[in-house]
Amino acid sequence: MIATKFPEIYLSIAKLAATNEALAAAALDDLMLRDPKKRLAATLLRLTGLRWDFQGNPVLNPIPVMIVELSEAANLSRSVTAKKMSELSKEGAVKKGYKSVHVTRPDYLRSLLEG
Repeated sequence: MIATKFPEIYLSIAKLAATNEALAAAALDDLMLRDPKKRLAATLLRLTGLRWDFQGNPVLNPIPVMIVELSEAANLSRSVTAKKMSELSKEGAVKKGYKSVHVTRPDYLRSLLEG
């Protein structure tokens, strides 16, 4: 009934459901990475919207996130997250800001995931 009266709304809801399902599967895929640096790189790319082609949203950079939130998103301890963020910062891949992270070299983060 709703689909016949409002097909554009029905289609939008279906697309949203499919996107959310794909994002959940992608997040699970990222969390299965054993190496903490790779997992953090994947999480940073996913949060910016640069990890998967299906996201289709504008890039969010810098990411408004604190270390504790980032560590929870990557399922890493705060100390491991801080250590790996320092490494990525020294390598020029990210810049840490006040309650934010700016991904400066997404290509470098992608190369970490490939290697």
